[in-house]
Amino acid sequence: MKKNHFHRLEQGQIIVIVALAMFALIALAAVIIDGGALLVNRRAAQNAADAGALAGAQVLCKQNIYNATDIDDAVKKYTTINNQANEVQWEFTPENLGVIDGLKKGEIEVTVEVSHGSFFARIFGENTLSASATAAAGCFSYGAQTVIPVAFPCNPPVRPDTEDTFSSDDCDYSMISWEKFEEIAMDTCGMSVNPIYGTVTPNETQANCIRDYLNANYLDISYIVVNSAKYCANDPNIPENTDPTNIIVCDLFDDGEAHYQLTGSERGWLNLSDGNAGTATLNNWIDGINNPSLKTHVWLSFIGGSRENPVFTHLDGRAFEIVWIPVFNWICDGNPDTNPELDCYNLAHTHPEVGVPLPPDETCNVIAGSPGNDFGHVVAYAPFFITCVRINENMNQAPDPFVHECKGFELAFNENIPENGEVKDSALYDASSSVEGYFIQPLYLENPEQINPSGADLGIYGAQLTR
Repeated sequence: MKKNHFHRLEQGQIIVIVALAMFALIALAAVIIDGGALLVNRRAAQNAADAGALAGAQVLCKQNIYNATDIDDAVKKYTTINNQANEVQWEFTPENLGVIDGLKKGEIEVTVEVSHGSFFARIFGENTLSASATAAAGCFSYGAQTVIPVAFPCNPPVRPDTEDTFSSDDCDYSMISWEKFEEIAMDTCGMSVNPIYGTVTPNETQANCIRDYLNANYLDISYIVVNSAKYCANDPNIPENTDPTNIIVCDLFDDGEAHYQLTGSERGWLNLSDGNAGTATLNNWIDGINNPSLKTHVWLSFIGGSRENPVFTHLDGRAFEIVWIPVFNWICDGNPDTNPELDCYNLAHTHPEVGVPLPPDETCNVIAGSPGNDFGHVVAYAPFFITCVRINENMNQAPDPFVHECKGFELAFNENIPENGEVKDSALYDASSSVEGYFIQPLYLENPEQINPSGADLGIYGAQLTR
């Protein structure tokens, strides 16, 4: 009788064992299935936060005046709509300027939560699986892409913002806003796509329309380079023995400010690499072939004298495209390395008006391409839209009064005619070739690989994740 009694007790224990095993299996399933789903939610939340932060920062980078509504629309689109986030919060953190190296306008910090219904975890009272993530992105200056050997001087900023243009905090430099340029190209001149994208080339009528509109409304911020081996009258580094006949007026609006709308060959061309930069090399650079690797805080030598006509022919091939030109803030009368008494390194970085500080982890180097010439300290690379190129014109046949389809050159030519002088007396009478255009805000360039945070702040920003 005892034996049968103990046997019945043993049969009852299996129920407990099965119950415990089932509980363990359910718990394991909850860990595997619901835990896996939670990891998926975590990745989805991080993706949504990253996308929202970048989208918000991209809008911030394009704004001249902070507009929270536009940023909110972008953040919500890339979190709740595109990435199915359930909850979103974001904030603008301008206080991180100076804390994050190279940050120019501040961060957009986004926190999101992604939730889904649970599976087996409901048994334990967890009906929802939620995961949250935070990301931030900010605005940094652009670095160089395809660079042409045309240079632009960074002078103390005096240009104000207008409705359609905005200026740099560091240089006397203004760009036509992206929205305005797109309106000109598409609404006014009938293009189907903004030509700066490079997918559609304007026909002759459209190109002339864009050029004429820009010249009629923004000629005061055009930039012209001529093949005359002369110095600007307001160039602080004119050699003392320079013949007055080798000086041109570069402040074309004579408003008392040191604008450099015009540059002659002595300051208009740079050697981008070591070694001699002959015509074939310059042509390749303009065509985007064999461009040297460049950075900011580098000294490049100027190329004195007139450039040959093939160079302008290649520049004409880049008309109505964005090219990038180096911006220099200081001129050294010789190689800074071999002339330490000039103190060029220090002045380029610390001058109270145009100095651009060297970040702690960077070095400033000399690329000694053209010994014997002056050197310019490059602090940024600016986007330039070529609108008109003159190639080997016979100035002996210049009309009187002087008019030309290249309105920037026409303005410069006439400003360089002495009072009571004639067309043939213009200091640019020997300038048979020239290139001119405008700086355009290139908002479509959002490739983080092109970010270089150490340059002068020219108002050209790209968004990049910071955390």
